[in-house]
Amino acid sequence: MNGTAVMTGLACLAYARADYLLQLATRITALNVVALQGNPEHFDERLFATKPHPGQMQVAAWLRKDLAIDAPTAPLHRCKTVIPCVAHPTSSAYWPTA
Repeated sequence: MNGTAVMTGLACLAYARADYLLQLATRITALNVVALQGNPEHFDERLFATKPHPGQMQVAAWLRKDLAIDAPTAPLHRCKTVIPCVAHPTSSAYWPTA
């Protein structure tokens, strides 16, 4: 057995672990949204349909499934939640200026 086969096997194991951690982190995010009474509108399918990023759409779909969101939800009419924008940590809602 040469080093290429061993490194390929290690890469496959690392990929499987990373995939598991991704799904675990998504589940933990859904638990946080529920526990902190977060706003499920941030994971609306219509919002992610405008963003052509397959991975981002997949994670949002997992969150909707974990949060049992089957259809668009009614607006909550809240200013901000404890987690204002968990799916978009670079948005201005996440980092308020004032």
